[in-house]
Amino acid sequence: MLLRIWSFLDPRSGAPLWLRVLVLVALIEVTHAALSWLLMPTGRYHFGWGAVVVALGVMPTILATGRLLDELDGLRRELGTLAATDLLTGVASRRRFFSALDGEGDAGVKADGMLVLLDVDHFKRINDCHGHAAGDACLRALGEILRRETGAGDLVGRLGGEEFAIFLPGIDPDRARRLGARLTLPQEVVLAGGNTVQITVSVGVAPLRGGASLIEPMRLADAALYRAKAAGRAQVVFWDDPSDVAA
Repeated sequence: MLLRIWSFLDPRSGAPLWLRVLVLVALIEVTHAALSWLLMPTGRYHFGWGAVVVALGVMPTILATGRLLDELDGLRRELGTLAATDLLTGVASRRRFFSALDGEGDAGVKADGMLVLLDVDHFKRINDCHGHAAGDACLRALGEILRRETGAGDLVGRLGGEEFAIFLPGIDPDRARRLGARLTLPQEVVLAGGNTVQITVSVGVAPLRGGASLIEPMRLADAALYRAKAAGRAQVVFWDDPSDVAA
């Protein structure tokens, strides 16, 4: 019986929080009454027994409070994860991406690096021809590709819609070019029902300098991305000659 009650109180049981709190309170009261009846029969009150009853009676309260605090802490961590993660693709959310680079934006970018912007080519056509579920499948697949192609020190985020961004630590144009070349290769995505669709991305790259504002690198990378789109898509364009970036 006690095991069933404990299972009911478990946060994973799915029972409403208010109901579990009510059961805990009732359990505490029943425990206290039972201990009082067993240890302090009428007319036989003893200070020592009273101390035992109080000590044992507050134990359920302590356990219940600890359990509730653990649950609240778990909810806090879960909400933090949800706020930092794009639910569809599993990469960092827009807010998390920008806050990781420059915090509140007052101190500038925290470290040197390369900013890589990429956009799914003809994404509207995919949605129009295959439906929004197919578009979501393509975005999920791209999220997996980006996580696979980047390293532990890199930061990948979804800025919105079909646009993503990657921060590569260090001013290394060659690495950014190699990554962009891999990402622009056509990728086949399996849709529901076994159908497939092929996607490509266009990539724009610009350098980030520690302490500088993020606004200008974003503008340059976005301009490079626009040039990649205008030049035929599925290619990598730097904001300028990459040899000048490292200078």
